Amino acid sequence: MKRTLSVLAALALTAIVLLTSVCCAQTSTPDTTTTKAPSGGNSTDVSAEESTLSAEELGFRSELSDLDFGGTEVTFLVSGKPHSADEFDSFEASGDIVDNAVFRRNSMVEQSLNIKMKVDVGESDSDSYPGKIIKSHIEAGTHTYDIITLPGYVQTRFAVDGCFYNLIGVENLDLDKLYWTQGFNEIMSNGIQQYTASGAYSLSLIRNMYITIYNKEIFDTRKLPDLYELVMKNEWTVDRQIEMIKDTWDDLNGNGERDENDFYGFVSGTYTSVDPYWVSFNLQLLHVDKTSHEYTIEVNNDKMVDVLQKIIDLIMYNDDAFNVGGTSTTDASRMTNIIDKFAAQRCAMATTTVYHIENSLTNAGFDHDYGIVPMPKYNQDQADYYTHTQDQLSLMAIVSSVDKDKLPMMGAVMDQIAYYSYREVFPAYYETALSYRYLQNAQSKVMLDMIYKSLKIEGCFIFHDSFQILGQLRKMVSGQSRQANASSIVSETRSWNNKVKDLNRQLAAQLK
Repeated sequence: MKRTLSVLAALALTAIVLLTSVCCAQTSTPDTTTTKAPSGGNSTDVSAEESTLSAEELGFRSELSDLDFGGTEVTFLVSGKPHSADEFDSFEASGDIVDNAVFRRNSMVEQSLNIKMKVDVGESDSDSYPGKIIKSHIEAGTHTYDIITLPGYVQTRFAVDGCFYNLIGVENLDLDKLYWTQGFNEIMSNGIQQYTASGAYSLSLIRNMYITIYNKEIFDTRKLPDLYELVMKNEWTVDRQIEMIKDTWDDLNGNGERDENDFYGFVSGTYTSVDPYWVSFNLQLLHVDKTSHEYTIEVNNDKMVDVLQKIIDLIMYNDDAFNVGGTSTTDASRMTNIIDKFAAQRCAMATTTVYHIENSLTNAGFDHDYGIVPMPKYNQDQADYYTHTQDQLSLMAIVSSVDKDKLPMMGAVMDQIAYYSYREVFPAYYETALSYRYLQNAQSKVMLDMIYKSLKIEGCFIFHDSFQILGQLRKMVSGQSRQANASSIVSETRSWNNKVKDLNRQLAAQLK
């Protein structure tokens, strides 16, 4: 297992770098780390050169190692969602690779700060359960939990209700470190307020990332261009994807009709499967003015219409693509239908998440050669690839009923959890989710590096309670005629601008 973790370390550390220019691979010793360094930024020019960075350069904070909190118990309430409960709940070595890594991480945090962690997993897997419990305790004047995790898109209602501490300025918490998700901080902080953070502890962040998966054997047989090469040449665009799948449909059941039993060049859907395009095409909606500390909505209508048209052309009105949207009633079944068609080799490529690869390919024993690449770019003029993670990534917050004199301890605990997760948990998760055999492919490692460091958060999706934008964007795709138009976009933009004013007022009220 030690050997496996060392080999996988490049992936573990790079995952947290996200929008920075460092791709990291840690050795088994805590003092030095072997890294892979791209040529700079979110670039397609990924170098294989290796260099050595100290633990301090990678984020190790020696000043925290001198802290001693005298065995104080720190209580956690963590989300019971299936894709995130295992981020914390392990206080014994069970034999499971991820559980063992979480156990090591928890033990390291306890020993480094001389604390005792007590973790309760939410009794319900309802997204809002942890927040509702905390809010009820605050209203009752009781204090049970110090730190909680909850899915991203429900955080706003509890943050603006005063359930969480403002993390900016909390002693011993440095959100600028690589083990915190910088693509999240950049939009979720308005410069003076940030109530939640996400980082290396959040397996759900990785599980919920959208990627393009492709069957290498089918690509070879059909003489399709290799996606890895297209990415590296800056040619992996949505127009190229539409061009590639042309004339790939095969009537496998011989009935002369295009149905779910046939072969297609591409499989996707019109519900959450369209969410990543707004991010991958760099169509940022929510912006923050760090001078006024207010959010604004800015929509490029011309680009919005063109993006909408490209998605419609790819998914809705394409004889060589299959849209699962009309064949199931829940998003879970839609996403499962997509990966099931890929597993059955009824498509050349598909939009999916790491979570579905983990559960429907790796755990199911899929034995065909596949690759993963980022979602396509809008066009070749777009400088970078961007990766969207579903808004259910878990976020961490300090409960506002914690005594203020304990905030330095809470800051240190959060920081050390993220740091030791960076070292211990991610390598173990990759082996479980994507399989050790898959990760030995050099191209796969390069693509994973690129995907992870290109993570970009659309703030409107995380501030879901304020905007409800995702549902409206999905309807724009599934409810459009073949020709996209600007009327619905203009109408929705007026509504979004009114709502952002409400969000700014709610956040400002928390500072009073």
